[in-house]
Amino acid sequence: MPLFTPPSSFIARVILGSADTAFVKATYVALGATVADVTAIGPGGGGGSATTDATIGGGGSAGGVAKARILLSTLAASETVAIGTGGTATAGGAGNNGSAATTFGTTPILTANAGTGGTLNGATLVAGGTATGGDMNITGGAGNQGGATATNGTAGGFGGSTGLGLGLGGQHGTLGGTGVAGTGFGSGGGGGYRNTTTTRDGGSGRDGAIIIDLYS
Repeated sequence: MPLFTPPSSFIARVILGSADTAFVKATYVALGATVADVTAIGPGGGGGSATTDATIGGGGSAGGVAKARILLSTLAASETVAIGTGGTATAGGAGNNGSAATTFGTTPILTANAGTGGTLNGATLVAGGTATGGDMNITGGAGNQGGATATNGTAGGFGGSTGLGLGLGGQHGTLGGTGVAGTGFGSGGGGGYRNTTTTRDGGSGRDGAIIIDLYS
């Protein structure tokens, strides 16, 4: 069934997080589900620090998104899942990348790669994570460049957002503040904003997720 053809009746929505290791279909088959719309979201990268006065660290980029419509009859009774965790900030350094790709299926069927940590002092933007295996594969939003506010202004240093309206990346810190953590699944953290002699670190990227909408 094509991804954009409306299925029959909605049965349930399942959201899997970093503590989950498998999707077991029997419960949902018993409720009459036959089709699953599966969205795999990679984790976001952490925001970069600002170690120079009047500078904003770079935002972390968002994880990729892979989306597919899958007949439950084609899945094993239990399919392995892995959900990557968001990258953290590093004191006085670039943000950390998301931990690992988010994957659905033992093979796996869908792979959503992690976002990249924001750069120290916002030197460059960082590209978002890619995705494979879906009927739709979306690269995560880039982490914005920050840098010297006298040159680049104060609009940079925002974390990247994932596709499909899944929430925003963190904004850069307030004047003299740490970056804000990403809010939506797989979004990047914002960069720190230093205006005094104190280094300001970035915010954390948000964990990935797997969202499964089940239909009859």
